[in-house]
Amino acid sequence: MKKTTLFSTFSAIAVSAMMLTAGISANAANMNQATNGVLSLTSSDTSLTFSKDIVIHNDDASVTSVYGPTFTYNYTAAPAEGTELANITDSEGKTVMAKAGPANSISFTDGTAAFTSSSVTLTNGEAVISDTVTLNVDLTKFPGAGVYRYKITESVPEGTTLTSASITRGDNYSSERFLDVYVKNGDEGLEVTAYVMFHLGNGEKALIDGKEDTSTILKKTDGFDSEDKAGEGSSSSVAQDMADHYYTYNYTVKKNIVGDLADKNNKFPFTVNTSSGANTGKTFSIKCPDSAVTSGTVGTSFTTGLANGETITIYGLPADAKVSVTEQNNTSDKYKVSLLNPGTTGDEPQTLAAGASTGFTGDDAIDLTEYSTNTKTKPDKTYDAATEFTNTLESISPTGVILTAAPYAIMLGIAVFFIAMFLRNKKKDESENTI
Repeated sequence: MKKTTLFSTFSAIAVSAMMLTAGISANAANMNQATNGVLSLTSSDTSLTFSKDIVIHNDDASVTSVYGPTFTYNYTAAPAEGTELANITDSEGKTVMAKAGPANSISFTDGTAAFTSSSVTLTNGEAVISDTVTLNVDLTKFPGAGVYRYKITESVPEGTTLTSASITRGDNYSSERFLDVYVKNGDEGLEVTAYVMFHLGNGEKALIDGKEDTSTILKKTDGFDSEDKAGEGSSSSVAQDMADHYYTYNYTVKKNIVGDLADKNNKFPFTVNTSSGANTGKTFSIKCPDSAVTSGTVGTSFTTGLANGETITIYGLPADAKVSVTEQNNTSDKYKVSLLNPGTTGDEPQTLAAGASTGFTGDDAIDLTEYSTNTKTKPDKTYDAATEFTNTLESISPTGVILTAAPYAIMLGIAVFFIAMFLRNKKKDESENTI
């Protein structure tokens, strides 16, 4: 994880104590850098940078790289209000009230987290990608020292949705963060001494060890962090995942050629096409016998040849991808073709004449996963096994031998007929001459 811009100045408790006790000054060299959510000052005391993460996955843990999504998040900040404001109490029982941040006192110099599809290196089928967001504080807007609270809200641009980029988000996700800005009286006026960011878990409150937590700061965080949970309980069932996920999948086509007269070395041409909502143009990797075919893009078909036992595998398709495949008979023979995954058990093999094609396209294109009905948890893959095309050309009867013997068989039949007639007539004559 990237924490370079999010080191702590000192804990929220220490800051609260400082606000209430005169003569205590901040010493950056002694700050507790392990305190999650107590954010360091960056280039100046009025600038803060936090991050947005997306977790990238592939269905096969051995895959080392895929392409991530193209998507943008927007961020806004407003003064906290009502029940969002509460007392902050340190371990010694000292308390300071969080105040609503003054109007127009905080603004974003970079209010978007923009992700562009590019190659992502995976470890055990997973990686985290991130982009940063930067805001500034205008100290001239503050009436005096204190702890000022803001609500930061994440949204997506108008006309876009998470599903248009095949992003999965669980019910526990919170699109809000709260930011406390600690302001003190310095030698030359007001100074920002620390920032504390936190969220309120799932909805309003989080569960801690199975019980509803009633404290104001339920979970400190370093931004919209992939490691965030909706609760701080010790049980993994309590700490709910609160991150955006991008799941990718792989698809394989296998070629089988069987039969005594089949040409098992012939490379039958295969055309593969993919489609995926708003992900047209997204890159994926290809592994096949043709070393020149190594990558493709969603929405653009590619063609390669397969002989017996060879395969095409596509890596890193988005969860909402559809796939269609056709095979062409580039021989002068008629093959029987059967299809497995997709295909219905018991389907009769199709006769594939020379130059003809078979497969599944258009409305018959398959959904790679169940993403259309499940956008909140990891979508199940529709086909675990490879799609198999099996071409069969069996031996035929030696009909040439039958044709060669046919004239003799006809002659033999005629001879038998005349012999039978002769014997019949002879018997009749003998009978008539008997007294």
